[in-house]
Amino acid sequence: MSCFEYVEQLTLLLFLRWPTSSPSAAPQARHRAAGTRWKALVPLDGPKLEDKYRDILEKLALKPGMLGVIFRAPVRDSQPGAVEAAHRQPD
Repeated sequence: MSCFEYVEQLTLLLFLRWPTSSPSAAPQARHRAAGTRWKALVPLDGPKLEDKYRDILEKLALKPGMLGVIFRAPVRDSQPGAVEAAHRQPD
């Protein structure tokens, strides 16, 4: 995974987590469907985490407005464990 791809994945993970950690998050971000929220990723690891992450990105890319624009970046095949490594970074 290139440095650009790693930063891109970290950015997407931050956008996923932002509504749960910021009271100033945009209302449309706080009211996303339950299956597309950060909490859907928390209990997962390994291939299940990778699959769920891709699924969330694909669903959010279909949303109207800025939310869809943010998540329309191509969903790349990541190296095994790359999303998990970024996901497990301490708060």
